[in-house]
Amino acid sequence: MQRELGFREQVDAVILRYLRGEIDFDAGATELAAVLRSLMTPPPVVPKEPGSRPPRGPLKIKPLTAEEWMNPKAGDAPIGAVLHAVPLVPGGSPEDEDKAQALFEEAVRRAESSGGGAV
Repeated sequence: MQRELGFREQVDAVILRYLRGEIDFDAGATELAAVLRSLMTPPPVVPKEPGSRPPRGPLKIKPLTAEEWMNPKAGDAPIGAVLHAVPLVPGGSPEDEDKAQALFEEAVRRAESSGGGAV
């Protein structure tokens, strides 16, 4: 039985296929956007059996900064910023890293758009 690939493994597989020339930029960006959307989409809520609720613990509330209060999304890091600091082609050439970053940035743009396809 084959295990499901993790997020980074899926990203790496698409980038590697793109860098090898197996898929073009548009196809790679579309595939990566699908991977990113799956990460951004919360899993469906499965109703639990009545009475099977775990005991409640203390509620932790963090204080908001003025910016977070005025703009609730200010604390959310865009998905592109999360992985931008991590090389997408570890040990690869600077040219391959630049190509991979461009592909990833386009995929992020598509994933964050409403339809996720080419815009």
